[in-house]
Amino acid sequence: MNEDARTPRQAAIGRHKAGSLAGPLMLDTLAKLAEIAPRLDRHLVEAGFSSMLGGSAIGYREWAMLALATLIAIGDAGDQIEVYLSAAELVAYRRRVDDINAGHNDEPTRGNS
Repeated sequence: MNEDARTPRQAAIGRHKAGSLAGPLMLDTLAKLAEIAPRLDRHLVEAGFSSMLGGSAIGYREWAMLALATLIAIGDAGDQIEVYLSAAELVAYRRRVDDINAGHNDEPTRGNS
């Protein structure tokens, strides 16, 4: 497959993976980046999200743990680590709300005594 035919496919996979990983905010940020620096946007989408996550043997959780471990190893990355931890809390909260809404509430109920 030539590069011209591969690029739209990689871009579609990359944007899908970016949206799956970080939601609409990531897609909006990438769209803004595309306006400012189209080559950087294309590289992030195709090399970052498409290549790394498109055919990856690891899932989002493992990918995030590797990124977090890398930030810790680099050091002086407290702001970035806070972003990861805040995102993890938000995902856990959303999943819990979805479980409750789906009727999968496994917390004990309180009596009215």
